[in-house]
Amino acid sequence: MKKGSIILETCSTSAFAPNPHLNVYSATKAYLMNFCTGLRQELKPRGINVCAVHPGWMDTEMNAVTRNTNHTGVSNFLPKVNIKKLASKSLAAARRGKASYTQGAFYKFYHLLAKVLPHTLVVKFSSM
Repeated sequence: MKKGSIILETCSTSAFAPNPHLNVYSATKAYLMNFCTGLRQELKPRGINVCAVHPGWMDTEMNAVTRNTNHTGVSNFLPKVNIKKLASKSLAAARRGKASYTQGAFYKFYHLLAKVLPHTLVVKFSSM
């Protein structure tokens, strides 16, 4: 890759804290978020930006299946992410040199809460 290139990784807001009934998914997204942070530092001297995108709830096949189980919890009340808007704003953030992008005030606030509150408390909320 040449100087000025961008690596855009699709992580998830699930990376911010564990989610009951989606433990493996949350863990892999947390790994990917940390991987992006490290890779960003490795590639920075070469002028290559790595940006981790953290979309919230989207209409996908995975989420359609999850919503039809008894383990939906608060997911039925989460704001849906506009996929086209997410793609556009993620690319713009990456081009500006951002390390990560999370769309929407709700998910940005969740990210902040997951940073300042104990994960045991955040997990209890997400398992409601």
